[in-house]
Amino acid sequence: MPIILRLLSDYNAFRSRKKNSQKRTVEKLPNRLARVIERFQSHVKKLGVTCISDVRPRAKNYHEILIAMAEAVEDLDKLKTKTPIVPMLGSKALHFTMPEFFPVWDTERIKKQCLAHENMTDLKEEIAEVIDALETKAAKEYAVYVHLLVTERAKISRSKYQQVENACIAKALGPRDARRANWAKQVLDWDYDDMSTVVFEICLLGKHRRHIKPRK
Repeated sequence: MPIILRLLSDYNAFRSRKKNSQKRTVEKLPNRLARVIERFQSHVKKLGVTCISDVRPRAKNYHEILIAMAEAVEDLDKLKTKTPIVPMLGSKALHFTMPEFFPVWDTERIKKQCLAHENMTDLKEEIAEVIDALETKAAKEYAVYVHLLVTERAKISRSKYQQVENACIAKALGPRDARRANWAKQVLDWDYDDMSTVVFEICLLGKHRRHIKPRK
């Protein structure tokens, strides 16, 4: 948990305009996160889902899974405010603990520089029932974001996805031999179980790279 708290702090996930809010959030997050994870894992286990790649847009339980993911993120974001607008803290905390399910949300990079150039209106219409069932803007935003991930993932074959994943790993490794790349893939498979959330974010940032502004 200390590592996760440090990562969240590095990403400024605790920042708040309210006095002492950051301190309270850091103190309460470990217990809340444990409860959220336990509840979510129990829920998806009953639905027969082990990772985001198991989720299909037209599956019978699809809306239920989207709601469970959005509400899990929302639950953590409510540590900062009762009516969270963005799913920043929850998405990051859950991605660091359950990367096989939860993609990271970043307001500046993802929303303003990537999703602003996607057809989000159609995506929202496709899951209108889910959005209506959710309470806060943060939960609604995250549900649509996950819906984009799942629909894009469903468009490509398993072999094509594997090519993209291998390319991401090779790029991260740099100029190394194939044996090391294979070894890295085995390690990532063991630790991550499913890298779809990471690959999705890389591809989304790459797709909209002309809109990405360098960090100061």
